[in-house]
Amino acid sequence: MQPYKPQITPQLYGENPGLPTQGHETRDVNVKAVLGFLLALAVSGIFVFAVCFGVYRAFNSYVDKAEGGPATWNASQDKEDTETRNQLQKQGANRTAIEQSSYESRVERFPQPRLQTDDTRDMQTLREQEDLQLDNYMWADKNAGKVVIPIDRAMDIIAQRGLPSMQNAQTAAVAAPYTLGVTRVEANSSHDPKR
Repeated sequence: MQPYKPQITPQLYGENPGLPTQGHETRDVNVKAVLGFLLALAVSGIFVFAVCFGVYRAFNSYVDKAEGGPATWNASQDKEDTETRNQLQKQGANRTAIEQSSYESRVERFPQPRLQTDDTRDMQTLREQEDLQLDNYMWADKNAGKVVIPIDRAMDIIAQRGLPSMQNAQTAAVAAPYTLGVTRVEANSSHDPKR
């Protein structure tokens, strides 16, 4: 049996080329190609960014020319916001109150229909309105003498008197038997297949 003899001898680099202590395998990774790829990737990324930025600027200038420049209705509103902020600062309001006031004024100026801006407050307002209706006496129809009473009082009355009887209600009589969606053809019909 012949001893194993490698066909390719490894290329070693370093101070001692005869010893396998230093160096790297040149066939596994091409460092120049990896660095070239990373450089090309960076250059192409910068190029794409520049193209997108140029298109964005071109579209904005086109829209400004077509619509007559930036909207001028915000200028007076911004002046009012600044005056309101200054007044609140003179009154000693904290930053949160100032920001909330500015936010509310912007919301009020926004045209209808608006999206829901403060769902927590809206839910709280809804519950307060429902509680007001459920816990107080109110006129339903003043001319007819109809009154809305609190729910607790209504439940007490129902417990004492019971539900009103349904004597006047009529049961619906079925004129014809129900079908399962199948239409029957009468014998004297022109659609009768036996005819």
